[in-house]
Amino acid sequence: MAYAEGNDFAQCRQHFANGKPPVIQRQQDMQPRALCFEAFAILHSGKSRTPIYVSERLNRAIIEKDIDRGDHFYEEARLPRAERATLDDYKGSGFDRGHMAPAADMGTDEAMAQSFSLANIVPQAPINNRKTWAKIENDTRKYVMRAAGDVYVITGPVYAANPATIGAGKVWVPQHLFKLVYDPSSRRAWAHWLDNTDEARAGKPIGYKELVQRTGIDFLPDMRYLGGGTFLLPKVMVQYIHKSMELTDMTEKQVPRAVRRLNHRPRKVPGFRTPFEVFFTKSVRYTKPTWVFALRISIREV
Repeated sequence: MAYAEGNDFAQCRQHFANGKPPVIQRQQDMQPRALCFEAFAILHSGKSRTPIYVSERLNRAIIEKDIDRGDHFYEEARLPRAERATLDDYKGSGFDRGHMAPAADMGTDEAMAQSFSLANIVPQAPINNRKTWAKIENDTRKYVMRAAGDVYVITGPVYAANPATIGAGKVWVPQHLFKLVYDPSSRRAWAHWLDNTDEARAGKPIGYKELVQRTGIDFLPDMRYLGGGTFLLPKVMVQYIHKSMELTDMTEKQVPRAVRRLNHRPRKVPGFRTPFEVFFTKSVRYTKPTWVFALRISIREV
């Protein structure tokens, strides 16, 4: 089934990490509308007539299924006419109809058919779509096949201040494309960033924080970015650690003992199904009247 829901994605929270959709600055300016599909969720813009982002939950069992590729693009009837792209908008435009949730990611015939909704499509430079971007999509699937569990992938367009358009509907043409990959099992996230041109070449992935700065979207609002790498922590876990260590009540001499006490001790963290061990690998500095922690934390389930 495919649903058109309010912006809370009530029918398809499973496509988001921790069931939390991204948080967008000035979201209403884009005339957003949430769309739920079997294998992905779309926040669609009635202003650009393209997706703002498309979120997928992928795993090995989904990717390894051999589903015949469809090729029937269709206009998204759940969107008002004034907000949706049409097939005619793309005809003779010189741009490919570029999937945000790739057809090759789909694990059922219904999901495959739904991936050809124009709500999941942006105008994409042809060589970019068929070669450079296709390799990024394929590399992402290869990673999912190696991952320990579910991997969340969020893909979308980024526009110039005055975007070019195609068709009578004036569908916006992206200046850039991004693909965020988040693996909960390793607490790592990274993003591919590509110019929407035929000359573009894939470069080194960018970090989560940089993607947020470039797009104005907090893609993982329930997570905390630690910096100095790609590790992420659930905010509730950071708060729990801080609470456990009773920051404001410690003297300078008590801190090393507290750190040792917390290290290598499995604990049940509120809001999580399994306990975790926390390893502190940086020292603590003291700034009156409270403790300020400069920590690098790595986590594994126990």
